Amino acid sequence: MLFPADLGLTRRESHLPALAVALDPEALLTRLRQAMPDLNATDVQLAYVRYKPGTSCLVGGHLHAAGEVTPFHVTAFRPGSLKVAAQEKVRAATGQAPLVLDGGLLVYTPFPFDRKLRTLPLLADPGHVGGCWPGCCRTCRTCTGPRSRCSATSLKGAL
Repeated sequence: MLFPADLGLTRRESHLPALAVALDPEALLTRLRQAMPDLNATDVQLAYVRYKPGTSCLVGGHLHAAGEVTPFHVTAFRPGSLKVAAQEKVRAATGQAPLVLDGGLLVYTPFPFDRKLRTLPLLADPGHVGGCWPGCCRTCRTCTGPRSRCSATSLKGAL
């Protein structure tokens, strides 16, 4: 259910038809259940909103599903946005996030996937915390060569 201020905003913002879904946890949960029925989603909690009038609205939150909590963001775009086409290319290439909903007006992206931060899944993977990845040595400055291993403490300080 939308808060009164959000309801007023969705009525005024005609350029973002999916804005009401992005700001309404119940409506968003319904859309996600329809798109991913095997997920067993039980709740959506919204925590962050970045609104760009007439352009887009990014909403961050947490999805409760199958006993786990997953951070996510969903973005409401204006019809015909080129950014949606870019998101669809990422999904086609990876077979994973993001999930384009409502005919391209709404894009759901679970953590750790990000269109601009492509190495974020590596940082979020506990299996990579103790090892090197390309560019790591320049970041943490503790590796002595290509076969050396970074310690979790040196990476933690670098990030």
